[in-house]
Amino acid sequence: MQRQVVYLLMILVLAAGCSRQSVYNRVLSEADAMVEQDADSAHALLQTISDVMEHGDEPSQAHYLLLTAQTAYKRYQPVPADSLLSWTVDYYYQVSDRPRQCRALYYRVDQGTVL
Repeated sequence: MQRQVVYLLMILVLAAGCSRQSVYNRVLSEADAMVEQDADSAHALLQTISDVMEHGDEPSQAHYLLLTAQTAYKRYQPVPADSLLSWTVDYYYQVSDRPRQCRALYYRVDQGTVL
């Protein structure tokens, strides 16, 4: 819990002096770095930028959806809708980001989706 408060304060400080998009990028990078070891903290961090789907660019939206699926899976929660993960897979295919495309495919297939 204390960690989450620190992250929230860090985001607020960054938001005061940075553009919204740069805040999204920093939070997504931080959440991506911690998702394997501490999915709960990564999830809490992602919640601070939940408006990325409305105001972020496509790379940020795709990264957010991927991390949301990954944190949900690791926390034994339902992952986002298959259509959102399909969009994420397609986006990473278009920009030739194979590692993230594979991660998105993993979480989409794990829901029982047939390739």
